[in-house]
Amino acid sequence: MAQMNYEEGAGLGKYGHGIIDPIKPTIKYGKGGIGKFKSPYDSDSNYDMGPPAEPELERGTGEAKPEAIVDAEEVRAMDTLQREREAYAAARARERHHEKVRAYNMRGQRPPKHDAADDDWEGITSGYTAIKRALKVVREQSESGKLTLGGLIHEFAGVNAKFPEEYRTNRMPYKAISFAAPLLHSQLSRQYNASEYGGTEPLLNRTLVMVEALKDMLGADTSAAYPRLIHDLVMAPPLDAWRWRAEEPKPMLRFINRWKGLLPQATMDSILDEVILPELVFAADVFRLTTWSSKPSVCVGMWIPHLGHARLRIVYIIISRRLRNRLCGGISDYDYRLALPWKKVFDPVSWDEHIKRHVLPHMRKALHDLEISVRMTWLQNNNFFPLVMRWASIVPVKYMVPLLIQGFFKKWMYANYRYLMGERPRLDEAMAWSTEAIPTSQYVDAYPQ
Repeated sequence: MAQMNYEEGAGLGKYGHGIIDPIKPTIKYGKGGIGKFKSPYDSDSNYDMGPPAEPELERGTGEAKPEAIVDAEEVRAMDTLQREREAYAAARARERHHEKVRAYNMRGQRPPKHDAADDDWEGITSGYTAIKRALKVVREQSESGKLTLGGLIHEFAGVNAKFPEEYRTNRMPYKAISFAAPLLHSQLSRQYNASEYGGTEPLLNRTLVMVEALKDMLGADTSAAYPRLIHDLVMAPPLDAWRWRAEEPKPMLRFINRWKGLLPQATMDSILDEVILPELVFAADVFRLTTWSSKPSVCVGMWIPHLGHARLRIVYIIISRRLRNRLCGGISDYDYRLALPWKKVFDPVSWDEHIKRHVLPHMRKALHDLEISVRMTWLQNNNFFPLVMRWASIVPVKYMVPLLIQGFFKKWMYANYRYLMGERPRLDEAMAWSTEAIPTSQYVDAYPQ
């Protein structure tokens, strides 16, 4: 070491550039390659190791959460658009470079070895010239089958940013949509043919990202062409491709919630009237209410914010008829539990009509057959009065009060008169029986839900 001119405190080697501290070994984990460690070789080092690694997925059923799938599809689609835009920009830069080289050669000059980077619009001061050149390039790309949605957005967004007034006056959004329509349709057709549709998601979320990017590029001048494009895009597949079940509304609801900001109102109305509402009507009319995997009232109630009570009125009529068929033998505790959830789903007018037409006749008959006497038991098997009082919780007051006045209180007052005048009970006994007979919540509590 002395012959190598080693000096105390310096590193090893001819120029003192080596290390003198012992090497700290690090255990390699799994099948990681050389240099792949769980932590830096020196805990005191300030070396930036980047973001922490994501935890490994636990072994389980293999089913991922739907929201995670949606996010992954969107990220993948945005990455695809970004790569398409970068590839298109690089290709256009190469073309401009070749044009410059060809121009130098035609003038007999030598092109510079290191040409400065220029933008897409160098030397172009006229908006009409820029639009003509952009349309020529995009048309050639489209005819050759090389045009991508990312490249289209890059070209038209550049024109809009550089010459916004000419972009608007020349109705460039119409032209952009005419080029974008075949690209979006081909994307969807590949999804349908590849069976990626699956019947659970109406459209893949990657298409949503593409449409959002297209709308952002068009800006405020979307004109009437954009609504027509989206309508044809969404409603292009046949109706049998919109396979969904009314008993499992979440996939379709997820689609509606994610696309409602991009879908024109006419397209949304077509989906609601031609796809969703017929399925709800069919499910309500064909399937028995007790065979749904989820509560029918919950499945129908989820569509109220989108369809509204006016559209759902036909569904309410069918459900009301099904509930009426259950009441053929009279009111019962089971029928009450079956009808109770629908009170929150029906609109007030439909619920009043259902109660008036299908429930009140049975309640009126039950009170008509009621016999009140001192020796009767309010909770005996042939006494429907407790059930009538339980139904009072879902029957409007304007129907329940006249019903009790006509069918109960007259009998109750006459029974009190006979009891007081016939048996002459003590005051405490008379008060106890009268209080027990008065219809209060105790009869509802006797049949807990």
